[in-house]
Amino acid sequence: DWPTPTQEGNGGTDGGSNGGLNGGMATETSFKVGDVTRRSAGVSLKAKVVRVCVQGRAGEEHEGGYGDVLIGDETGCILLLAAGAELGMLTPGSSVLLRNVSIEVLHQRMRLTIGRWGSMEPLEPGLTCEVNLENDLSSRDVASDDS
Repeated sequence: DWPTPTQEGNGGTDGGSNGGLNGGMATETSFKVGDVTRRSAGVSLKAKVVRVCVQGRAGEEHEGGYGDVLIGDETGCILLLAAGAELGMLTPGSSVLLRNVSIEVLHQRMRLTIGRWGSMEPLEPGLTCEVNLENDLSSRDVASDDS
């Protein structure tokens, strides 16, 4: 198991005047899904894919399409925006390791995005836990949430 987050909001602990960034990349912090907040930075976590909702097709904005993917673990679930090859490796029941992903708030709802410094890879063996769908971080209004 991964430890609970020890760094939040500043993207790192180097104490420098660059907002906690190390060479342009946020310091990686291991999370459980239920521990993610809108201020979490450098999020890395293991998650199981619950469902995939493809929104765009190849040839539009992203080659290979893009979509929202509900992922989670025993502590909660959250939407992940995935595109192209990333979307192709996400199938319900599979597990992934996300490294250094970002939190984005869209319409007052949180979701994860894989940006320039982030990555995703298949996780073998996969997670065997039941995903906690009751703690859906993407369904919570973060404008009224202090976390």
